[in-house]
Amino acid sequence: MSYKGKWIEQKKALNKSWQYYDHLSSHTMRRTAITTLLVLGVPEHVVRKVSGHAPGSKEFYKYVLIAQDFLNKEVQQAHKKLLQPDNASVNDTKNT
Repeated sequence: MSYKGKWIEQKKALNKSWQYYDHLSSHTMRRTAITTLLVLGVPEHVVRKVSGHAPGSKEFYKYVLIAQDFLNKEVQQAHKKLLQPDNASVNDTKNT
């Protein structure tokens, strides 16, 4: 399981590992769905209505921060790729 990006191995009694599906719950799936919808660009008010969160909900804002952080990182990676000198020469040779 992951907690804030760090892998955590859960152990049962007798030092046996848990199975991943032992940790899944309907709430886990709900959180995943909310975050995924936001990352895919579904407007916040729509996701809020689907999930049942009230406007201005502090709990909902956590999902918004996670989705925005993900999107910011993706845009930064794309920007870095666009600025690489190799991209300019590849694009120039394709156009000739």
